[in-house]
Amino acid sequence: MVYWFTFIKIKMKHLLTCLALGLAFAAGAQQMPYNPDANADLFIGVDDVLGILGLYDTPLMQPELTCDFEGTEFESLIVGAINGDIIIDSVYVEYLIYDTLTYYTPGCPDLVIEPIILERGYMMLPDGINESGGLVYHSMQSMHFGFSRQQKIIYNEQNNAFNFYLRDQEIGELPSYSDYGYWWSDSLESSGSFTLPFPSEFEINEDGYQVFGVPYEFPVNAENFRAIPFWHNAE
Repeated sequence: MVYWFTFIKIKMKHLLTCLALGLAFAAGAQQMPYNPDANADLFIGVDDVLGILGLYDTPLMQPELTCDFEGTEFESLIVGAINGDIIIDSVYVEYLIYDTLTYYTPGCPDLVIEPIILERGYMMLPDGINESGGLVYHSMQSMHFGFSRQQKIIYNEQNNAFNFYLRDQEIGELPSYSDYGYWWSDSLESSGSFTLPFPSEFEINEDGYQVFGVPYEFPVNAENFRAIPFWHNAE
């Protein structure tokens, strides 16, 4: 009788060990589509525990992580430029902007008002992809009449956020407008960083990016403003 009881104790010990292994496996597989009901009888029993014993002392195979997000054309361009799936060959920018310069001259009480007309058309070319401090920078750039023109896409690996802007250094010489053009969401009343999915109004059409909206920045105040990217898929 003692031997029988000891045998039962040993069997129970093995069963508890199996249960512990099963629970440990299930806990480690929380990221996986794991169903502990191996025999599909709607009850977690010994047979279910025995079903995983064949995996004992083998490495846990993590499933390949996939993302089924299908972005818009604009989202695909921004993300693809950062991860290298898309090569932006060039960005064509053109605009006509009006401004006024006002000043006084010594000895004259009258205000002098001079109209300013600035009309430009130029191409920006790739300037590389760089990483620094958890940020990835995709840059386009050109020099035109001695002024730098830039497009930047910035990705923050810490919060999965993107930033996007154009800069025209020559606009900074004008008295009224900022030389930056950041994307702006009317629906969110926000500029700066955005995570996927982007605001629904962000798009590209035959006139290029339709993303700018900050009132004092030059893309909004320019006449006939267009910024058109040209790209191809990386091989």
